[in-house]
Amino acid sequence: MAHQRMLDETETMYADKAKTLRHDCQVYFILTLIAITNYILNKTEEDRIQRDLVYQAQTNHRPMPSRRDFCKMCDLVIYGPVLDHRRASTHQVLIF
Repeated sequence: MAHQRMLDETETMYADKAKTLRHDCQVYFILTLIAITNYILNKTEEDRIQRDLVYQAQTNHRPMPSRRDFCKMCDLVIYGPVLDHRRASTHQVLIF
């Protein structure tokens, strides 16, 4: 009887350990995916900033705003805050 109880406890202990290891592997996998995604997003943002700087140097224009937004009403990509675009007459003309 004591021997059976010891075997049951050992089996439970191994099951718990396996469950913990599986969970740790899942957490590691998710953290790796997050790190890769952040790297890709940061890389594309760096590329966009670099393209904007090259454009400014080639055309001698004033610097482009570093922020890009999208106006869903006009279906346009705009530079700068959406609120400034929506207050402008060009936005109001496009809507009506």
